[in-house]
Order: sequence, then structure tokens, then C-alpha cells
Amino acid sequence: MKSIRVAIMGNGEVVRSIMLPVARSIGDAVCLVGICGKDHEQLKHTADQWGIGFFTTRWVDLFEKCNPELTIVALPNYLHLDACRIALQYRSNVLLEKPAVVSGSEGCRLLEILNEANTRIDVNMSLQFHGAFRGFSEAVREVIGPNLSQTNISYFVSKPSQKWYHVPEMSGGGIALNIGVHVFDLVHRVFGKFDKIQLHSVEGKSPYDVLSFSILAETSCVYGRIGWGQEENGIRVETFDMVNVVTLDVKDGKCTLQVNNRIISAGQFFPPFHENSSLHNFVRKLFLHPSEESNNIVAHLNLLSKVWVAEAAIKDWE
Repeated sequence: MKSIRVAIMGNGEVVRSIMLPVARSIGDAVCLVGICGKDHEQLKHTADQWGIGFFTTRWVDLFEKCNPELTIVALPNYLHLDACRIALQYRSNVLLEKPAVVSGSEGCRLLEILNEANTRIDVNMSLQFHGAFRGFSEAVREVIGPNLSQTNISYFVSKPSQKWYHVPEMSGGGIALNIGVHVFDLVHRVFGKFDKIQLHSVEGKSPYDVLSFSILAETSCVYGRIGWGQEENGIRVETFDMVNVVTLDVKDGKCTLQVNNRIISAGQFFPPFHENSSLHNFVRKLFLHPSEESNNIVAHLNLLSKVWVAEAAIKDWE
């Protein structure tokens, strides 16, 4: 099987702890040809560690020297559009970190650029491929089925150190956009379509850091809280009807799936890495099933638009 030439734009934690290990796990199907970022010494360290033959601080050099067929864009949110523009200009397919853009107008420009290019864009919504969430989804379908249920979600992660996360113009929004999209995507995939996300401020907390939310999906009324850097760091998802309950707990790097208080599975959350990651999936579609539609950008932008509408309502309350 032919190897796909992969370049990476970015050298942050997502690249070093997730993207590079996942790329290596694919084996000979992926050839890492280059990486770019802003710090020369850190780039050299990453390139040496992962056996990447070319590194640079200049975007154009990455494409001129490496000619990648697929570019992973894992840069700060406000740089996504420009990164996609140059990648598509060089006819490279793009796997883009979430959220794809920081505004609706940027989303429109991204679609215009994509329509003019003979390439594809996919968005890395990594948790949808993680075995823990796939197991939870299967358990809900088997145990609760189409019955109307209630779901409670708590999703708290460590607060990032990068300043741009806390500047709406650079990040695209607050906690609902940067972390909530994972939760809202999970709700859509497990419980069906929904038209609206309602966000609620939490007393004493900035809406950019902590929020509660409610969603009426096709098969479940979903309530939850999302936030940065709280003592309750971790993920808990609980779905129940009149008889059954399915619970997924992620805490201290370990995950446990229970059905009616009986443990179904337990193990490490990271690693192992999910074999059906966004990168695995995109490579498979590009080479094994090239005629298969792989652009999920429109669905992703529709989800972002729901978040932006909900965040605007929150800001009006302040």
C-alpha cells in the first residue's frame, strides 16, 4: 500500500501527545515528511524524537520542500483559516483541529476556498472515535434503545496555559466552543439531532470558563456542566430511563463503563489510542475509498453556529 505524505502545522500538546503517536500507530500507510511551528529548538526536539526529516518555522517552506498530500493543522484557532488556505493552495488535503474557525464569516470563507480546491477537509473530533465513548454509545442503544431518556453530563478539564484560549476573538468563544463541542457532538451521535443548545451561566463563574447547558435531542433530555480547571476534572456521562442506567466515568486517566451498576469495561483512557481515530479514518477514505465522501466540515460548521447563537444569548445576560 502506498504511503501518504503527511505534514504537521503546529507543535503543541495535541501534536506531541495525540497526533504523532496516532500517526505512528498507522504504520507504513503514513510517512511524516515535515513539521512547522514557531520555536526552532522545540521543533528540532520533536523532529529528532519522531524521526521527521524536515522542520521549519515558515509555513511556505513546509509545502515547498515537503509537498504533503495531507496536512494536519493543529494551530491556535485563529490561525486555522490561513493555514487551510495555504494547504489547499498547495493541493494538500487537511485534517483540521476543532473548532475549524473562530466565526461564521470565517466558516463561509473556508467553504469558498474548499469549493475551489480539488481536495478534502476533515475535522478532528477525536472523542467520537475513542473506544470509551463508542462503548457507551453501544450500551445505550442495547440497554435503553429508542426509549426517551434523561442524560446528565459533567465534563471538566485542566485549564490551558495558552493565553489565546481566553481571548474570544482568538479562540472563537469560551468553554462551550473549545470543550463543549466534544460534548455536543457526542449528544448528536448518541441521542440524535437537536435544533438548539441552551447555555446557562453559573453563579460566581465566568461564562468563558464554566457553563451549564441543556439540550432536547431526539431520544434524550440532556443536562450538564462544562468547565476549565475545576477540582472535579474528568468526564461523567449518565443516561437513564425508568428501568435502566448506563454510566461512563473518566477520572485520573482511567475510564469505567457500567450498566445498572455492573462494570462492563474498565481501563486506561490515554493510552491506548483509538484505532479508529480521525486520522485513521481520513487516511482510509483518502486511499482505500477515495470516492467516499469525507468532508464533515459542513456538519461541523452547523454545530459551531448553534454554539455561537447560544453563547450570544449568555453574553446578553451579563
